[in-house]
Amino acid sequence: MKTKIEFNMPYIYQPRKHFLSCLDYLLCSYINAHKIPYQLLLTDSWGFFYEDISTFDVNESRTTPLYQNMEGLLGMSKRSYNSEKLLSIINKVVVEEESYIFTSGEGKYLPWHPTFRTADNPHFFLITDFNAMKNEVYIVDLVPQYSGWVDLKIIDEAYSLSSKLCFQLSVPHFDGDLNTTLQKGILRCVDRVLGVEEQISKPYKTGILGLTQFKSDFVKKEFNDLNIIDIWWKSLKVIIDVRDGFLELLYYLQNCSIESVTIEVNELRIIDETLNSWFAFRNGLKRAQLTNNFSKDIHISRLEKIIDQEQKSAIAIKNMLR
Repeated sequence: MKTKIEFNMPYIYQPRKHFLSCLDYLLCSYINAHKIPYQLLLTDSWGFFYEDISTFDVNESRTTPLYQNMEGLLGMSKRSYNSEKLLSIINKVVVEEESYIFTSGEGKYLPWHPTFRTADNPHFFLITDFNAMKNEVYIVDLVPQYSGWVDLKIIDEAYSLSSKLCFQLSVPHFDGDLNTTLQKGILRCVDRVLGVEEQISKPYKTGILGLTQFKSDFVKKEFNDLNIIDIWWKSLKVIIDVRDGFLELLYYLQNCSIESVTIEVNELRIIDETLNSWFAFRNGLKRAQLTNNFSKDIHISRLEKIIDQEQKSAIAIKNMLR
């Protein structure tokens, strides 16, 4: 029988605590349980990918560095079971393989969730055990924190009314040199801040180059209505969250003895101010939309502040590799 692992709440060193999603928390807990700090996956946590004024994200694949590094750095693979019945998946993965399944469920139908019986809320949790005699599954959730046995019928209903995403992860392995991994990741982060331009196939710009193009298009755009802010809202959240992830890496490294990376207080301040500039831009847009009081010049000024802070961040991040 395989040894069951403990899914504990991942520790966040930095003051901002909300950059990880409910699924991110579970993934980070799974990685930590295998004696690998999840912060290792945040060494290049940055990005801005720009195609046009209505199409931008953190990168071309729309996948955060955390997920990319699970495969690239830790060799983790994901096996999806989205087309199968939940009981069949449980018998195969939890019972036969003694493993765990990351499962989606509609929060409105999950008794431990804050939105139970009140509002729709897509959610992720873990199924770690199954009692066939009682037809109950053991649930582990971290946001909100909950663990316990729940009737499978309840879970099956919440699952069937959700996006029906269900997957299993392989065991993570890290066999590389920590200092080398950090150096390479941080250098990739600098490249992501600065950005590139592609004109051969599908034109796009990344990093500061993309932000500069965004500002130029923003200046030219006629804002006859503010519906485009709804299009931007989610992408801006992801873009901010990945930078928050990099800030978490820096706070983590401050608490460790890593000879290849030195972090000064001023460099932390620069990254923090960069995040604040993004928050001001995103929240200002939403406030303008809700109050129908849109001043184009104010938002252009905030975009200019972001570009200036990103340039400072590129220098600060590079200086960490002394």
